[in-house]
Amino acid sequence: MISPTNFSVDYSEHNHLVVDRYIAEFIPAQALCHALDSGLIDALAEATYNLEQLAQGVAAEPQSTSLQLALLVGNGVAACSDNGVWCLTDQFAQTLRFRDLLEAKLEFSALLAPDLLSAGADFFTSLQRFMSSARTFELFDYQRCMTVNEANLAATARWVKLTAAYTRYEAATLTDNLDLLEHRRLLDIGGNNGELALQLCRQLPELEATVVDLPVVCELGRRHLAETPECSRVNFIDRNLLEQKAPGHYDLVTLKSLLHDWPNEGVEHFIERAWDALEPGGQLIIFERIARDHGASLPSYGDLPIFVFARFYRSPALYMQFLEQRKFVDIEQRSIELDWPFTLITARKPKSL
Repeated sequence: MISPTNFSVDYSEHNHLVVDRYIAEFIPAQALCHALDSGLIDALAEATYNLEQLAQGVAAEPQSTSLQLALLVGNGVAACSDNGVWCLTDQFAQTLRFRDLLEAKLEFSALLAPDLLSAGADFFTSLQRFMSSARTFELFDYQRCMTVNEANLAATARWVKLTAAYTRYEAATLTDNLDLLEHRRLLDIGGNNGELALQLCRQLPELEATVVDLPVVCELGRRHLAETPECSRVNFIDRNLLEQKAPGHYDLVTLKSLLHDWPNEGVEHFIERAWDALEPGGQLIIFERIARDHGASLPSYGDLPIFVFARFYRSPALYMQFLEQRKFVDIEQRSIELDWPFTLITARKPKSL
């Protein structure tokens, strides 16, 4: 049996993070990406085949498929029996439970890698020049989120889908670490396509959620949740909170992976919007990636979608400072290690003002 070497998997609390093990290095990640796209992984998941059958199934030369399979073996994805029959490893077969996240990270990394190659000098000398020259930031064109039409929906859908795949698994961190059963009315500010609201509603059966975001994003969210049992419990409000007030009377407000996109003035603005939306005694949750020591933990290829934005991530202390200035109380901060360090901050609007 040809089996993977130096391979171990931790299926502990945050077991979706196992996908990172398969996309750490560029060349093995490319072999896996093509195997997912071509149907090779699906073939190995459904049955066992020899080399010639696999090559024929993906319209490839046997020699090329042999090279790809060798990389998949080294990466812990595939194994071959002594009689030349190929299959997925048990560990990778289990990892396919998180295929949406695996494919999102691969797609996102492939989008960003050319920018780091072509504009690396800008990346390591001037963030502003990198933002001007890199195509990465064209993906997040918020101007296309204002008017709902098919062209804008198609352009926005790509980044919305990618970021929602991360949120789908990060959402469990909130219910794992916080007791949220007391809450009945959630406002998710900048809530994307409603993925966080959906996951919280699934865990909290008494919760009703409202997502506030730009019009095109909200329309994508309505379509995203339309066939889910929770769709009647998640409402979308098209609103630009930079210019308009937030709706009110909520006992829970979330700011998830939003604040790092904005300068300090923007952070204060959204915290103010959260304050206005909360009932007295209501709770605010901030869940954000934070700055980390890159020398202590070198980024992998699969980290590219996060690493490219590393200079936007702040210290938790700054968020807590803004909360204190706005007179929030019961401010608490937890540090969470996922694929990147996160801060999970909770605070309450005083019951009496």
